[in-house]
Amino acid sequence: MFLASAPEPAARELLVARLEADPAIESVRLRRAELSVRFSGAHVQAVRDGLGGGLAAVLGPGPDSGRRFTLNFLNPNATKPLHIGHLRNVALGQALAAHFEGRGAAVRRQVYVCDIGRNVCEALAGWEVFHTGATPESTGLLPDVFVGHCYADYARTRASDMGNDDPAATESEAVGDRADEIVRGWLRGDAEIRAAWRELRGWALEGQSRTLERLGVRFERQWYESDSIERAGRLVELGLGRGWLVRTDEGGVVYPTGRAGYGQLPLVRADGFPTEHLRVIALFAMEQDERPAADRWIVVCGDEWSAAGSAELELVARLAPGPLAPVVDVVAHGMVTVGGSKMKSRDGRALTIDALLDGLESDPRIALLCERSQPRVDPAEAAQILARGYFLCRRPTRAIEYDWDGLFDAAHNPGLALLRAWCRPPDADEPTAAAEKHADTERTLVLQAHQLRGLVFAEGAEFAPTEVAKFTNGVAAWYLEQPAPPAVQRTARALLGVCLDALGLRASGPARSPAQATHA
Repeated sequence: MFLASAPEPAARELLVARLEADPAIESVRLRRAELSVRFSGAHVQAVRDGLGGGLAAVLGPGPDSGRRFTLNFLNPNATKPLHIGHLRNVALGQALAAHFEGRGAAVRRQVYVCDIGRNVCEALAGWEVFHTGATPESTGLLPDVFVGHCYADYARTRASDMGNDDPAATESEAVGDRADEIVRGWLRGDAEIRAAWRELRGWALEGQSRTLERLGVRFERQWYESDSIERAGRLVELGLGRGWLVRTDEGGVVYPTGRAGYGQLPLVRADGFPTEHLRVIALFAMEQDERPAADRWIVVCGDEWSAAGSAELELVARLAPGPLAPVVDVVAHGMVTVGGSKMKSRDGRALTIDALLDGLESDPRIALLCERSQPRVDPAEAAQILARGYFLCRRPTRAIEYDWDGLFDAAHNPGLALLRAWCRPPDADEPTAAAEKHADTERTLVLQAHQLRGLVFAEGAEFAPTEVAKFTNGVAAWYLEQPAPPAVQRTARALLGVCLDALGLRASGPARSPAQATHA
């Protein structure tokens, strides 16, 4: 390593003496500002043994030990299958959770599910108008795919752009169609509409749950917007009474933000239905009521929600002051585009996560890597590493143009090196005398655990796993260029396994997804 500058003679002697006194260090060499340290064989062996204990054993006590974090991510609509835009969000959320757990924090993964709103009622209207009497079973479609067809078929009958930068603009104003009739029926508790809603909602969440189980994603807590309606009404009454909210001439309610380009946050439509902005605010208030304060509350969302989210946080701090609002951090990521265009579920062009994973698991290039791997790597595991590595190696703020060929191009997907290294079988065994020449390779691999520890501890506070991903892929690329007799391959696999855990690329427990929670 290089110091900032060459130390003065007295400082040089003190530095060298202190390092040499460390039992983990075998020798020290300092030439001007260049410092070289060789760790003892005993220390290297201890680190090697620690690799087998997983991420916690390698990292040890972290700077966030004893702290409690809530990590909110995914937040899907119950109208469609999960697509690759959701995959970027999930990859980032899982990686951040792994980072904070590596730093010692107790992390609660949770999700807000949009299970009622204009989009959900459009899916109900589509089922009624275009798919009368049909079910997932009768059509042979997966349950969430069937719901997605109902939604898209109905949504195409109206204009898709409300002329507004608000990501929830489609439900800010009533348009007087069948979907709006269903909205109002649901709000007044119409038994027939509620029964149809529960059935369609169940199909959507069932399909999404299968996808999340396939990803190995688990949530400790699920929140549903349909549970927020009563609390939303009380918050509006409070806001109107305090003069923070304004009733429009049409009978709706808005929050004047005073922000350039986003002057009003629509909260209640003219027909009395709360918008997604208000439903999310109400859920957050309910969460504050249920759970003691967390040290940090982090939400991972697409950057199109940044302006609205900032206004929502400002308002919730006024309407429902509590312990969570002051500790919220937003991690906004760029959009995923295909062919230069946004993916829109309403036009049926969104690439689903299941379709991507199916394609990867059946690709002959993946099959070949898995067939050669020792120990055996399952194609499903290989698909996970390749797909999520594609999203983790780019800064979250950057938009990503999805490209199938790019998944298998090392220049566009550094995660490819990680997959190849993870699947690499050992070379033929060598006599002991010949294998000794590979001792430095094994030593180099072992000592990368020190750098991984520094990266996780340093970068965890910055909400971006990019540097850890780049480091991991760099180690993998270097290892692929070295001979790999069995001892080296075992050490490399142990180190790479720890790196996978640091990036959240291996499931950390039984998958638990939105549909697995009880709901009245």
